[in-house]
Amino acid sequence: MTSFDDHARAIKRLLDAFFGAVSFEAGSAPTYERLPDLVMPGGLLIKNTGDTPEVATVDGFIEPRQALVDSGELTEFAEFETHGNTELFGQVAQRLSTYGKRGVSGGAAFEGAGVISTQFVLTPAGWRISSMAWDDVRLPLTGGCNCGAVRYEVSAPLVGASYCHCRRCQRRSGAAASPSAHPAPGSFRIVAGEDRLRVWKPEDGGEKWFCGECGSALFGNNPSHADPIGIRMGTFDEDPAVRPTARQFVSSAAPWEPIPKDGLPRHEQSRHAAQP
Repeated sequence: MTSFDDHARAIKRLLDAFFGAVSFEAGSAPTYERLPDLVMPGGLLIKNTGDTPEVATVDGFIEPRQALVDSGELTEFAEFETHGNTELFGQVAQRLSTYGKRGVSGGAAFEGAGVISTQFVLTPAGWRISSMAWDDVRLPLTGGCNCGAVRYEVSAPLVGASYCHCRRCQRRSGAAASPSAHPAPGSFRIVAGEDRLRVWKPEDGGEKWFCGECGSALFGNNPSHADPIGIRMGTFDEDPAVRPTARQFVSSAAPWEPIPKDGLPRHEQSRHAAQP
């Protein structure tokens, strides 16, 4: 009997194959011809980034994209999953994913991110996509404190997110763990209330910035890290289209709230210490 993990891995490979078929480097071409083998006959691909959903079959999905490539308008493109969670019942499944994308169109580089919902059915030939719907994150991302005195913007898709279980984060947040999102360099800025910000800097750690009026924890900054800024995820106005992909300082995990079995990598101490 095939296990859940085996099915989940097969579904992940199928979704990666879809992203691989639409992605291509400069000087090469996408392999759109692979898509009919990945999607069920009659399967729908739904782009819902505007006022009206754009619903297409596989052929309808390929046609305008192939035209952009053939005309030389789109010369490079990559789309990839950044996090995903699969749910399975019998011979049907779904996967909710966050994704990133980047490319070159009309000679100009672009990038984006969003959330995609994919449905799957198990056939005699294996898992196939029955439908897919996605929406891009709207930039800039915005957020702020409880009282509204401090506001910030993020002008580019976030590059990642992580949970921290250290005692400082527990005391700062009052929770078992603190999720923080990491912006691309130069994309995070305070747009209001900079004079209301206060900071605590422990001798052996990064800066913890918060609103001096309402006390809301807003972001951290540790220049020694590869991703120095950590925006507290609860302060975003909308879904930031990124999900935590690691847990650090699990050696300090709160005994009153067990760490969920979510499959995320666990680091006893700082996740940065594990990087080469």
